[in-house]
Amino acid sequence: MFNIKVISVFVFGLISIGCYPQQTPGTGVSQSKVYPSERVHLHFNDSFLLAGEYLYYKLYCIDEQTNSLSSLSKIGYVALINSHGEEIFRHKITLENGMGQGDFFVPTSVTSGSYKLLGYTQWMGNLTITDFFQSDVIVVNPYIDNLPKPIALETNSKSQRKDSFRVPRNDLGKKRNEKPTFTLKLSKQKFGVREKVSLLFEGEGNRLDTLHFSVSVRKYESSIKKGKNKIHTFSKSERISPNSPSKEIILPELRGDLISGIVKEASTGQLVKDVKLIVTIPGETYQIRVVSTNENGRFFANFSKSHQLGNLCVQFLDTVSAKRVIEIQDFQIEPDYSKLEFKGFELNPMVRDMLLERSVQNQIENAFYSVKPDTLILPPTKPPFYGTIGEKYVLDDYTRFATVKETVVEILNNVWISKKNGKSFFGLRNLEKTDTDSGFATLVLIDGIPLQDQTNFVDDFDARKIESIRIIRNQYRLGAHIFNGIIDIKTSDQLFLKSFIDSGKGIYPISIPQPKKNYFNQDHSAKESTKRIPDQRRQLLWSPMLRFTGHDVGISFFTSDVTGVFEIVLQGFTNHGTPVSITKTILVE
Repeated sequence: MFNIKVISVFVFGLISIGCYPQQTPGTGVSQSKVYPSERVHLHFNDSFLLAGEYLYYKLYCIDEQTNSLSSLSKIGYVALINSHGEEIFRHKITLENGMGQGDFFVPTSVTSGSYKLLGYTQWMGNLTITDFFQSDVIVVNPYIDNLPKPIALETNSKSQRKDSFRVPRNDLGKKRNEKPTFTLKLSKQKFGVREKVSLLFEGEGNRLDTLHFSVSVRKYESSIKKGKNKIHTFSKSERISPNSPSKEIILPELRGDLISGIVKEASTGQLVKDVKLIVTIPGETYQIRVVSTNENGRFFANFSKSHQLGNLCVQFLDTVSAKRVIEIQDFQIEPDYSKLEFKGFELNPMVRDMLLERSVQNQIENAFYSVKPDTLILPPTKPPFYGTIGEKYVLDDYTRFATVKETVVEILNNVWISKKNGKSFFGLRNLEKTDTDSGFATLVLIDGIPLQDQTNFVDDFDARKIESIRIIRNQYRLGAHIFNGIIDIKTSDQLFLKSFIDSGKGIYPISIPQPKKNYFNQDHSAKESTKRIPDQRRQLLWSPMLRFTGHDVGISFFTSDVTGVFEIVLQGFTNHGTPVSITKTILVE
């Protein structure tokens, strides 16, 4: 039997940057003359979109102090804002080695107009919105007969393209022994419909960095003038520096999704300090934290693992919770969108036929999405926060009982149910205690929800819906709180969790980080199953997570039934922050 008196898990809600003597009040972040800052670049597939199409993007986060891909922030943000300063979407992006990806399907509820695409991290919230990544995006909704005027679609008579991009100086400003050049090679320029296209990405020169890059292949519209999604070396002129000790620094998300909230007195609205709460993201792979409010009545809960359930459970650990209320702040910063500048634009009669053709193609592709799906990249399954210790009871291995009390008495060892003042609660015999009261409460979890009202569960829940029970009889430290062991209960199909969420008690909606995907790449190589399926793709390829490590990288895709000029855009950064951008075109006829 695994025997340990206290297992310590330290969960830091407030994270200090560096080791400086002075702290910015109310933040837990030390005050210094200068903090390292970050910059964000978004590579996205198109700045002109129709309702019914996808906006694909990859986020690159650069640490300005080292001029390399940032290891600081673990969450990035991408938002699309309309000219009225309203959010069309705001996505959380999980960052690994300073990179993340996502997409957005433009619904038919979005009106035609000029939009801004923003990219930033929470740490960049200490700067201004002008320091965020910004790019103009035009959206046209052909299904709504209320196109605003003016609308921006201008004839594009000329287009400039670069076939290669020579890498500039490195982050120290010193020239390399030999400047490496990255190139993208094509076997030919013209292709037929449903023909395979092969690209070869090469690098030449000594001391090549690892290059992380993304590739988009999309139909080029010569009749539309669009802004360029330029890539550049970031300036080091800006730094995060508090002007006074009273300025509150917005914390970087060093370990993952950092969610905060405040606790107030219900009657007066006064903020309450030193209140302990237990915060969980429930579900199959739940996460749990015990946190306390600071001098400003604020608490922070940092969740390092990816989560795909948009619900947060927050409960008090004290006995006066009825007199207090909790407010959750999902996003730490609220950018001032009023400072954004939007470009006007006008409809050009020459593009009407193109819009009609493109909208028909979108409808056909969306109708056949079920046979051309993207697939989710599931995160690795990790054990619960306590690991694999304890004893697990799978109840189907035993005689089933209808009540929780019968199940505890007949199946579980060293567990009992007591009653005090008319309320039922679970008891657990600690490994090193012979008495029945260790002085600490037992942590009872059901589908990742801490069970505070144990009476209703014991009296009313159908035990035949319980799948398994794990018993940990060690004292367990979670944050600054000690529990007399853990009873972890899982119900079939998470029935308890579903009913708890439906009740709404202690549940707060939060945004979900965008899931990683393998994006669909059509294969027409001698596949009979695809011959009868229409292929009206204008986006031939979106591959956001490619890497060059000194060896040539082969990239291939198939053309569709759509003819015309297609633009191949490759963008990326080396480990040392050197930008690389290559654009080529092919003709499909």
